[in-house]
Amino acid sequence: LVKGEDLATCIVTMAVTLAAIMATASTQMVDGASPPIVPLGHRWSAETAAMTSRGGAVVSGATATATDPVADFQMFNHVCTTDHFGYTDLPKFNLRVFVNDTYWDSTAGPIFFYTGNEAPITEFIKNTGALLEYAPKFKAMVVFVEHRYYGDSWTNGSFPFGTAAFEPENLRYLTVEQALADFEEVALALRIKYKAPAETAIITFGGSYGANLALWSRLKNPNIFAGAIASSVSVQKNLLRKTNAFAMVVTDAYGNVSATCPKLIRAAWNELETKGATASGRADLKTELGLCQAPSSQADAVSLGGWYHGALETMAQYGYPYPTSFYNPVPGYPFKVACEQMVKVGTPLGALRAAAEVYYNYTGQAGKCFGVGETAREGGPATPSDAPPSGWGYQTCTEVYQPMPSNGLYPAPGGDMFPPSTPNKTAIFSSCQSRYGVVPRPNWEENHFGGPNIGAGSNIFLSSGQVDPWSAAGIPAIKVAAGGTPPPSIEIHENLMGAHHLDIRASNPLDPASVVECRTKQQAAMRVWIAEWAANPPLPVTGGYDE
Repeated sequence: LVKGEDLATCIVTMAVTLAAIMATASTQMVDGASPPIVPLGHRWSAETAAMTSRGGAVVSGATATATDPVADFQMFNHVCTTDHFGYTDLPKFNLRVFVNDTYWDSTAGPIFFYTGNEAPITEFIKNTGALLEYAPKFKAMVVFVEHRYYGDSWTNGSFPFGTAAFEPENLRYLTVEQALADFEEVALALRIKYKAPAETAIITFGGSYGANLALWSRLKNPNIFAGAIASSVSVQKNLLRKTNAFAMVVTDAYGNVSATCPKLIRAAWNELETKGATASGRADLKTELGLCQAPSSQADAVSLGGWYHGALETMAQYGYPYPTSFYNPVPGYPFKVACEQMVKVGTPLGALRAAAEVYYNYTGQAGKCFGVGETAREGGPATPSDAPPSGWGYQTCTEVYQPMPSNGLYPAPGGDMFPPSTPNKTAIFSSCQSRYGVVPRPNWEENHFGGPNIGAGSNIFLSSGQVDPWSAAGIPAIKVAAGGTPPPSIEIHENLMGAHHLDIRASNPLDPASVVECRTKQQAAMRVWIAEWAANPPLPVTGGYDE
């Protein structure tokens, strides 16, 4: 259900889709349908609860406070060019830029520049605490720039054409290239607005899709950006489309805890199908899975798998070492906690229920039985009816094309624990044409930006997480000729037991040693880049775009 979209921002889409296809269930937990479910693991602490910000996202780990970090920034609207590659006089739009210059030395300090992702930029301010931790050490300004076509609301966002942004004729300006040009324009405008000298180094930061943008900004504009810290890049989309690599990383996350867990999960999909074929079997599913209602048909029983599939993937992707609450409150290393419970239960359907207990019921919020499909259950507070739509669906129908197969062959070498699935390219293209009047260009992104072939670049630090499934599309090494050596100014670091862009979140006492090491290396690399830039700045740009 979410194979073509980044799970980090499309969990709500998954929930809405599941609601449409599983009308047999309700997510409101009711009394009396099943024996009480005792939430697994330790309870979510009051301290952790205090860490949550609006929307349920933990701000910055166990050391955070209830203070909203967005309040530490000043926001201004940059009047931004709508079409950087055309010459018609289109109306400009307000692009939100958040600045914290508390620690900035305006004569010698760098600018840390976060390239916004496919969601409101405020969410990344709340969950990317490393920049503010680095700022006093470097006397740096910290800047977060929103991605065009995203925002908290129509009035608090960055939408070309305002509320008409998602009209078919206006969506054409939602591209990676336009977003990169936005960042370039803002960087030049910042120099003018804050009178930053030519020796001021601007370093891009990003996580996930934002990491791709940070990387490409440095590669495309080394005259503007002095370096890039890119955490959890996913630039090899062909590997996601052509292999089950994404599913294998998720499988390995559980399998490295116990090989029993993937075996139980793989068997569970078959039980959904076989038990779903009869009324008595569906009644068994209700009892064994702790559902509020029995599936009404075999198709409904099988479709339950999407609910569990999403939980299993998310617990790996966001498997941080401390409790968090992106979409639901979960314990530290939730995939590990879930797998340990699966082993204790020892049955396939019991394994699915164990996963649901950790992901959907960690605080006991589920009540006495599980229902399936309500947005508020899976994605935090319900989306306001007047909220802008997400632009990510359009992006995955154009440049960011990433449907992912699974083979279900675990424990065979190269096998994963999910049901065999091959994305239907014809159906996906037809859906994109129907929804947006466009069809994807699968290879455009890699051909245009180079994929893993970044050896001609410099001043780049790439990090990935061992349990993050998006690492399957990352860059594990720089390809060099026989006998050659990788460029010394491009560093690659794997965070063992690290999840999705963990290293650019705020530090936490529970962070694994590899993440602590990663941050130390990042800071050392930046000091070199900053010194190099100061010693030999590119020729200054004196007027920006509006000279």
